[in-house]
Amino acid sequence: MNYDLVAILSLTVSTIAVIIAYLDMRRGLKSEREFNKLMAKLVNTLREELELFRKRSKTSEDLESRKF
Repeated sequence: MNYDLVAILSLTVSTIAVIIAYLDMRRGLKSEREFNKLMAKLVNTLREELELFRKRSKTSEDLESRKF
């Protein structure tokens, strides 16, 4: 009987540990996904700003060449 109690107790503790590890892994993956989405938005914003900067520098060069 004592062995049954130990077996049941260890099985219960192991099951709880697996559930906690699973939940922690899911939480980590969720935060990783959110971080990746934010980084993708940042990269897109930087691309847009670079494109605007290029257009602005082209127009500045055009104005300079027209002055001559």
